[in-house]
Amino acid sequence: MNTQIATAAEEQCSVVEEINKNIINISENGKQTSQRAKNTSDTANDLGTLASDLQRVVQQFKFSGDSGFDFSSAKSAHLAWKTRVRSFLDGKQSLSHEEAVSHHDCALGKWYYSEALNRYGDVAEIHAIEQPHQQLHSLIREIIKHMESGDTDRAEDLYNEIEPLSGEIIGLLNRVEQKIAAG
Repeated sequence: MNTQIATAAEEQCSVVEEINKNIINISENGKQTSQRAKNTSDTANDLGTLASDLQRVVQQFKFSGDSGFDFSSAKSAHLAWKTRVRSFLDGKQSLSHEEAVSHHDCALGKWYYSEALNRYGDVAEIHAIEQPHQQLHSLIREIIKHMESGDTDRAEDLYNEIEPLSGEIIGLLNRVEQKIAAG
């Protein structure tokens, strides 16, 4: 009987050691995954900065047949906002209510309300931009509000709504640009 107890105790020790090794492996894998996610996020932020810098250089050149609006910049701006909000949620960048200007005061809004509606009002898609653009700005302000109040879960949930809105705006800008280019 004592032999059986000793054998069972040894087997249990073996199992416990194996479990401990597995826990250590899982912990190490988790740390590696976390580091890789941070590296990916940092790389995405760096790419966003490089894209903005490149866009500023490209804007220095004017091409004939220019529609008066740089559609490429507008699309890049929406991608940059997504990256900026993600960095804000990750605690890597600050973002204030003042920076999340109204849909009238951002670059796209200024163009939209000062020129686009007058110049391209006959293009149906131009009118369709207003609602998702307004919703995007409202969503960003809500994310800031929830982060400031400590409700990070709700802010993360709201962040997931940015992609479809931004995609819709970019799609509409693409269609407007194509219709303008086609004459």
